[in-house]
Amino acid sequence: MMGTQEQSQQDEVITALTEMWDLLLPHIERPDKGQFAVWYVLSDFDSALVMRALTRTARKRARMDRPMTQDHAIRRASSVLIDARREAQRVAA
Repeated sequence: MMGTQEQSQQDEVITALTEMWDLLLPHIERPDKGQFAVWYVLSDFDSALVMRALTRTARKRARMDRPMTQDHAIRRASSVLIDARREAQRVAA
């Protein structure tokens, strides 16, 4: 179970990640905070990995000649995050 301090820190990180989404992907509806929490946990609590996933998603959106849906953006960010996590685990091994 997470203590109050850890929960507060996680809430701050998730708020920062949602703000980053708003800056990088302003025309795509932001997912709920639960999605950001899933990404944060999936990244082993490494917010830099989540930020990289959001940045790469924004780059992909900029290269597209049509609008990116929220579903597409979430799937893209998740895919980038999973790949980055696998790479980090491979390097650590």
